[in-house]
Amino acid sequence: MESRRRDESREATHRLRAGVDLRRRGEAEELEALCDLALAYRLDEADLLDYGTEIYRDRDTRLPEKLIRPGGEGTPGVSEFLAMEVAALLRCSQTAAIERIASALNLKYRHPMLFEAVINGEVECWLAAKAAWLCRDLDPMQAESVTARWLPRQYGLVPGAALGELKKLIIRVDAAAARAREAEARAQRGVWLRDEEPGVTSIGGRLDVLDGRIVDERLHQISERLKARYPGLGHSARRAKALSLAMNPDLLLAILEADQPALAIDCSGSDHDTQVITAVPTEPPDEDEAPLPDELPEIEPPPPPGPGPFASLNAPRQARRPDTSPEPSRLPEPPSRFPELVEGRRAQRGEDPPPPTPAPLPRVEIVVHITADADGTLDPVASVERADTLTTALLGELLGDGYRNGEIALKVQPVIDLNNTPAADGYRPTRRMRKALRLLRPTEAFPFSTRTRRLDIDHNTAYQPGRPGQTRLDNLAQLCRRVHRGKTKGVWVLNQIATGHFRWTSPLGYVYEVTSGGAWLECTPDLGPQLSPVERTIQDWCDTIADAADLARCG
Repeated sequence: MESRRRDESREATHRLRAGVDLRRRGEAEELEALCDLALAYRLDEADLLDYGTEIYRDRDTRLPEKLIRPGGEGTPGVSEFLAMEVAALLRCSQTAAIERIASALNLKYRHPMLFEAVINGEVECWLAAKAAWLCRDLDPMQAESVTARWLPRQYGLVPGAALGELKKLIIRVDAAAARAREAEARAQRGVWLRDEEPGVTSIGGRLDVLDGRIVDERLHQISERLKARYPGLGHSARRAKALSLAMNPDLLLAILEADQPALAIDCSGSDHDTQVITAVPTEPPDEDEAPLPDELPEIEPPPPPGPGPFASLNAPRQARRPDTSPEPSRLPEPPSRFPELVEGRRAQRGEDPPPPTPAPLPRVEIVVHITADADGTLDPVASVERADTLTTALLGELLGDGYRNGEIALKVQPVIDLNNTPAADGYRPTRRMRKALRLLRPTEAFPFSTRTRRLDIDHNTAYQPGRPGQTRLDNLAQLCRRVHRGKTKGVWVLNQIATGHFRWTSPLGYVYEVTSGGAWLECTPDLGPQLSPVERTIQDWCDTIADAADLARCG
């Protein structure tokens, strides 16, 4: 990158960072102003009179001012007319104004340390408001304790991961209350339909965590099978069609069988004396399905067709060699690819149809992270990847109910030791190594990325044929295609310090550290090395303790 463009780009990045700081200062100023306004806003008694108009001349026209508490426990009451004032100033509804006031008061009076971090521009205002809302059911002491412990942990994490850490702390502080909140949330499960736009209906609902995973996986599988029937629909539109078809299992099964036929039967030709049955190539079977036989049993062609394509199945069979043919009851059963022939022969022998084959249970791989201390006490927090954080009690209940009711097929996978995965000599990583890499860091290794799908597994140090042990966890990273191209071309420089620890250098000279604990800016081209937010917070605490000790000695 030439010098002039580099200087212009750096100057633009300085303005961008300055704009972010300015926005945070503006949000902090708005937050403080809302709190001050909530305390100071009171109407005088004269303002509550109607000045004796003719309509109200003979009656008491005082409008008593009531104090309401939009915030949680521990917040002060505010005037009931404050929401009208704020709504007019901010050009929003009164409901939105009450939410803004409640968020500001909760932060200031229930989470003073978090409020101070927002005022100093260290935490986004909306993220702090979301954290305060998640702690709404805790008493003030518990709420402040939880966010005080969460504050240093959330630095370097993207918002989703930061809120996940907060949910774990909330469960640990009161597991019984968390269980009660889960029961209350599950009691509100349901499905709703709304006709919001012409021609479409919006569907929404609340499901159990594992039920949601199963629905998502099954819709994806059906959508892939419907590609040939609906070529003009995208993946999302086919998922919507699959949901409607899933409500009619018989119709869905007929469509799937029609879209992937095993045979083509030509019954239209008048020049033929018999039906012509030819095999049609089908898609390769899935890994979970049994392979089709290479050779099918020889099937004698039936007599000429009657009114329907399979009317001849009810007619008597004509043996090719009457003297040597086996008895009808000893004929080999045709394979299941010929359901019409099978049913016809069973009807001739007077046999009952076989019981219907039960549909296979959905198989969904669920990765659960649970921990236990040295004494074997199980942590009440369970993290389900691509789902949510919940208690271990609810996880056991959901898995047990699904297994007992025959809704899911459980398959226990062995525990993968991420610290003891052997290296491979080939270019491609082994299956065990790929799974360990996804478990070690499910998201992309780029700073602040939350991408988890369509990632390439890349060698950080270029692979050289002939050298053993190059394919190992401390030399692999999951990257999307664009980041992969940028790294390969040298636009971004990646150095892997250790397994799961990456250092990225941008074209403008900004250096980022990426670890399992998050990501942060380590060095800037204008200011040099920077302390991470965690290190800066620890240093500020140490300075505060040192100042307090000095004051105590002087006193």
